[in-house]
Amino acid sequence: MKSEHHKMILSCYREGRDDPTQPEFAEALAALETDSELATWYAENCQFDTVFTGALSRCTVPPRAEILSEPRKSVLQFPRLLAAAAALAIVAGGLNLVMRSQSGTAVKTADAFRQEMAHFAASDQIRLDHMGGNFASLQEFMKAKGGLRGDALPEVFPKAMPKGCQLIQWQGSSVSLYCFTTDGMQIVHAFLLPTSEVSVKSLAQVSQLQVHSELQTGGWVEGDTLYMLVASSPTLDITRFLEPSRRNTAFLDLQEAGYILCSIRRDP
Repeated sequence: MKSEHHKMILSCYREGRDDPTQPEFAEALAALETDSELATWYAENCQFDTVFTGALSRCTVPPRAEILSEPRKSVLQFPRLLAAAAALAIVAGGLNLVMRSQSGTAVKTADAFRQEMAHFAASDQIRLDHMGGNFASLQEFMKAKGGLRGDALPEVFPKAMPKGCQLIQWQGSSVSLYCFTTDGMQIVHAFLLPTSEVSVKSLAQVSQLQVHSELQTGGWVEGDTLYMLVASSPTLDITRFLEPSRRNTAFLDLQEAGYILCSIRRDP
């Protein structure tokens, strides 16, 4: 996940234009020395930028008088104009993506959150910050760290024992993780994220049971919190813990309908 954050930063960095000593750029550039995968990606990205910039510089727009003198001609009669327009469209799209990434508006989805949390659990990266069998103490610890309390979890795990909690980062957002040991002595991970951190429309699919990184996943929305459960092993079935998602399916459908309606109303 840190690598993805560095990719986002480096995709905005332009050598010779931006200050490499700025904290965000400095950290990402330093990571190139230790992260070979990131270094390979950055080299390929720079190569693409060089090729694309060169191709764009060779595109010339015909003089205005030449264009206006033959207004009935198809745009195919002006291959240079077509190439320039296509290149500019790509550049505009790229700038829009970067701006949306920087502003944090509607670029993160619940599906991406689900997949990366499953990968996080499968890759054995969980290092609990606080251990204990008392859920209230875990809540207080998480609250002090700026995390979410997860008030819906006692109902979901009435017979499971709280194992511990951890505050992690995902694409610049804080994620609260609570782990529970079930009656079968297996662990279920509950990842919590504020719904404001992902696009509203993407929340409509969270109740579906899906397998990612060989682990079952599924979730629901309660209040302003997105709950995503992830199994700890491929043999663990988490279906029985997803009852809250059935109660919230109608709510999510209404949210999606409202999102679509608002989008239609905003259209000119």
